[in-house]
Order: sequence, then structure tokens, then C-alpha cells
Amino acid sequence: VVGPPTGFDHRTSRFSVRVCDGPVWALRCSGKGLVATGGADGTLCVRHVKSLARRLVAGDAGSSFVVNENAESISLMGHTGPIIDVSWAEEDDASSSSILVSASADATARVWRVSFEPGPPPLPPREGQSSSSSSFLGSGTLSAQFDMSVSHGGAAFAACFVTKNTFATGGMDRMIRLWHLPTRQATSWAHCNDAITAIAASKLTRDNKGVLKKRVAVGLRGGQIFGYSMRT
Repeated sequence: VVGPPTGFDHRTSRFSVRVCDGPVWALRCSGKGLVATGGADGTLCVRHVKSLARRLVAGDAGSSFVVNENAESISLMGHTGPIIDVSWAEEDDASSSSILVSASADATARVWRVSFEPGPPPLPPREGQSSSSSSFLGSGTLSAQFDMSVSHGGAAFAACFVTKNTFATGGMDRMIRLWHLPTRQATSWAHCNDAITAIAASKLTRDNKGVLKKRVAVGLRGGQIFGYSMRT
């Protein structure tokens, strides 16, 4: 039985890497170990968690980790304003790619398809070297392709995948829209009474009639939350 976490272990979990020229506003991890970050400079950065390879500086109990400067990462350009939110789609183990959406103050949300091809396995520890201070983790190759862009009438503050092929966006124009990837069209929308600053979706559940539904929560600038049900 796995017990509750006891706290952060700074000897085995701390690292530092710069991903943005300015504040980082959004950070999300995918189920396949991909880390997406966005912030003030409008650049969407994607790394594999293994690229945050690090080793403990031996002999210093309070030391931090050294990040591999050759770590695999990609910078995705296209936004002309700060990136406020990012979201990964539900992932299929059979697929080699992951789908990512980024929402920006430039009034657009952009969809990307990201792939990671694993490289060789990590090197074993050298003689006399503990596993906690061993050489860097295995490498791999990241690639990405721009898929589509959608627009709002003002800054897009929030984006969230609702299903594998549907994502929601919202922002200053007070509109929440559902976008369908295969058709590249907005399939539904609703007008709220204030700017939309956050969106979240529940897991797929069945109602008392056996109908599959998802619930979408929308947070507003004035402190309110609205809830919507969506049939799938």
C-alpha cells in the first residue's frame, strides 16, 4: 500500500532550467512524460521529462542538480503575445504523437502535434558512483507540427481538452467555444457574463440514464464558476 507523501526530498527532486524570458504562466505534463511551458515571451517550449536529466553534485548535502545543457527540447513559435494556458489531449497508447493546445493574449489558441522518439537507454553508473549521482538519463528526439489556430474577440485566457478530439477555449470576449479537431470547426458556444479566466473538464461519466457525459467548469474574472454538461 502506498502511503501519503511525506514532503519534498530536495536531494533527489530539485532542478533548474530556464524556459522563458519572463514569467512562466502555464505548465502542464502529459501522460507520456512531455512537459509544456508557456509564458511572457510567447514561446511554447516542450521537453521530455527525461531531458531534465540531472546528477547530484557529490559531497554537498545541500547541492542542487545540474541540468543537461544538451537536453532535448523544442521551441514552438507562432504566438505574438504571452501564453496564458496550455492543455494536453487525452492520449492513446497506440499513437506516437500527443496533441497540445496553447491559449494566448494574442486572441488565438494554437494546436500542435508533438512526437517523441526514445533514444538509447541511460548509461549505467560508473564504478564507485551511486545511482543517485549517475550519468544523465536516456535521450530521444522531439518533433512537432502546427495543426490549426482558432480565434477569439480578445485575449484567450484558457484552453482545455474535453475529449481527445474536442477542446474548449475562452477569454476576454466572454465566449466559451468547443472546437472539433477533425472538422476544424466550433461545434458549440456559450456567452458568459464576464471574461473567462479558467476552464476544466471532468472525466467521462454516465448519468442515471446511462448516457455518457462530461462536465465542463468555467471560471470567470469576477469570481463566479459556471458548469456545463456535454454529451459525447
